Amino acid sequence: MNTNLSFDYKKSDGFEYDRDFSVFNLLLNSNLTFSKGKVNFLIGYNNKNFGANNFYAPYPSKEWTKTKFFGVNSEIGKAKIKLYYRRHYDKFVLDINRPNWYKNEHFTDSYGMEICSFFNFASVGKILLGGEVREDLIQSSNLGNHSYYKFSLFSEYERIRNKFYLNLNLRGDYYSDYGYVFSPCFSISYLFSKELKIRYSMSKAFRIPSFTELYYNSPANKGNPDLKPEETLSFEFGIDYFYPNLFNFETTIFYRKDRNLIDWIRKRDECVWRAENIQRVSFYGVENTIKFKKFFSIGYSYIQSKLQRTQDFLSKYALNHPIHQINSSFYAVLPFKINFSVYGIYKKRKNLRGYFILDVKFRRKVKKGEVFIKILNLLDTEYQELPGINMPGRWILTGIKF
Repeated sequence: MNTNLSFDYKKSDGFEYDRDFSVFNLLLNSNLTFSKGKVNFLIGYNNKNFGANNFYAPYPSKEWTKTKFFGVNSEIGKAKIKLYYRRHYDKFVLDINRPNWYKNEHFTDSYGMEICSFFNFASVGKILLGGEVREDLIQSSNLGNHSYYKFSLFSEYERIRNKFYLNLNLRGDYYSDYGYVFSPCFSISYLFSKELKIRYSMSKAFRIPSFTELYYNSPANKGNPDLKPEETLSFEFGIDYFYPNLFNFETTIFYRKDRNLIDWIRKRDECVWRAENIQRVSFYGVENTIKFKKFFSIGYSYIQSKLQRTQDFLSKYALNHPIHQINSSFYAVLPFKINFSVYGIYKKRKNLRGYFILDVKFRRKVKKGEVFIKILNLLDTEYQELPGINMPGRWILTGIKF
């Protein structure tokens, strides 16, 4: 048996008022191998407290969360069995200066089991068959008590023949609140040579609204019990080029069509964010990445969204995406065996000023662990990922991993 125990603790007084945090993580990972297979046990615990000034609403808020997780993954012959349980506790105070004005406290539980098995046929290909059962529950002082369950059956077919690669996924889900859903996925690729490959994929996806999106109710955010599930149809076409021992280049053109997209929106003259379905939205764009061996990479993505009707509202998440994004990374080994890495990203959203974030990291291995120093947002850039929420300036992290 091989067992690993890891933990980490982070604490900060925050870069501005009520943006302090403390985070503790504990993870136990154990593997048992025997003649007919192997079993993995995973036990996790997370305790996080953080100030959420202006994060959920224009108030100095505070949130306390605790998460416990247990999972078992086993492989016996050609069968894989997964069991899992997760309990999450959340306490939230909207205004710490008036703690009794608005607060909520809730527990959520998720548990389930998944079984699958694969079969290899030389003349046909590889086939995987499986099923899953899951239940989610919430007990909340604000959202009320709710639950749903689902049953799933899924299959995957994979075939490699000559220079063609074919993959077909079929999945059927039954939700206690929404009935039956069918989600297929198809992908195919062709290898022209050892250096050049083209690929195409098409998929259909389905997402039910969360308990928060359905039932949450506060002075700043209101859920919607009449929300419909999201439905997504996606298409991708790409080209990959591999130049041996020098660089890899990948480019992908994509188009995604969403129906009943769930987002938090509000009118420009309103203060309350409301969970709503956006009837029809299309996303399209291109992604490019080039990697030079292991020391440097750079990527560029362009994405646009188009509504069927005029957008007369503000979007908090789904439509608040960067139109242009450039990301790059660099890696080198310095004297004294110090590993040095740099990561930079530039984002430009519609009608907003673009910004550039630069992170650097130094690390050195010591016996069975490593010592590291991270400097995040080295240039101390002022920016917002979500409307009205300031992100941290320059900050330094240092620690030891073992």
